[in-house]
Amino acid sequence: MNRGPEPPYTDHLTPPRERLHPETLTVRHERADRSRNAGLVPQDDGMAEVWFRCAADKAVMVFNLVQALAKKLQGPEEARTLPQLRADVITDLLLNNPGTRTGGCTCNGSTATGTCAGTGTGAGAGITASVAVTLSLETAAGLSEEPGELAGYGPIPPDMARNLAGLAKSWLLVLTDEYRTAVAAAKDLRHPPEWLKRLVRLRDGHCSGPGCRVEARFCEVDHTIAWEDGGKTVLGNLKALCKPEHIAKHADGWTVTQYPDGSTTWKSRTGHEWTSTPENSWSIRPPTEPPPPDLYTPPPF
Repeated sequence: MNRGPEPPYTDHLTPPRERLHPETLTVRHERADRSRNAGLVPQDDGMAEVWFRCAADKAVMVFNLVQALAKKLQGPEEARTLPQLRADVITDLLLNNPGTRTGGCTCNGSTATGTCAGTGTGAGAGITASVAVTLSLETAAGLSEEPGELAGYGPIPPDMARNLAGLAKSWLLVLTDEYRTAVAAAKDLRHPPEWLKRLVRLRDGHCSGPGCRVEARFCEVDHTIAWEDGGKTVLGNLKALCKPEHIAKHADGWTVTQYPDGSTTWKSRTGHEWTSTPENSWSIRPPTEPPPPDLYTPPPF
C-alpha cells in the first residue's frame, strides 16, 4: 500500500531547549511578557542609556522602523553615522511628537528643539516631557562654562543646560551662599526639593510627633500649615513626620504649631498638649560674621 511521501523531518530545526523544556514556549512567553519595563541608566560625560524590554515581535518592528527612518536620512550631506541617526530618530519620534506621526521624521541634531508636547492622536498625545535643570546665572547668560545640573542625572555640559533652560516656561529661584549651598527657594513650590528635605531631617533627627522617636531618615516631610491652606514650603513650616503620625495628624484633629527653632506643640481635641524638640536645631542656624582680626601685636620682650 502506497501511503505517499514521508513528511519532511523538521525536528532538527527546533532547538534542544524547546524540545526538552517541561513548559511550552507559549506559557513561558506569557509569564515573561509580564516583565515588560523601561529604564534609565546614567552614563559618564553627559550621556545616558534608555532601555526597554518588550515582546520580541514588537521589539523587532520598532528596531526595523528606526533603522528604515535612519537610512532614509542618509545622504552625501549627512555627517552622522547610522548608529547616531538611529539614536536621533528615536529621540525625535518621542520628544517632538509622542502621538501618531502625521508627517516625516525630522532630526535636527542630538537635542530636542521647541516644546516637548505630543500633538498627535496616539497614546502620547498631549503629554509633556519635563525635566529640571539647575545652572548659574552666569552660565545661563553665556558668561561662564560651568556645568549645569540635571535632576535625576548629574552634571551636564553648559550648552545642554542652556538649551534646556531655553525650553522652560517658568523658573524656580534658588539662592546660594558663597559656598554654593542652597539657602532659600521659591516659597510657592508645592513639594520641597531634596536639599530642603535633607535639611529638615538633619534638624529634627527624629519624628516630631508626640513621643515618637522614629529616625528622621525614615520620615516624610510635612507642611505644618498645609500648602492648600497657604502654608509655604520653607524650613520654618516643615517637619519630619513618620507615616502613622502623618495620618493621625489629619485624621484625629490635632492642631500643630511650629516655632522658628523647629520645635512643635501638638494640641489634641481634648486640649492636651505635647511639645516636640528637634535634636539639632543649632546646626541649621545661619553662620555668623567672623570676628574681627586681632590687631594687637605683643611686645618683643
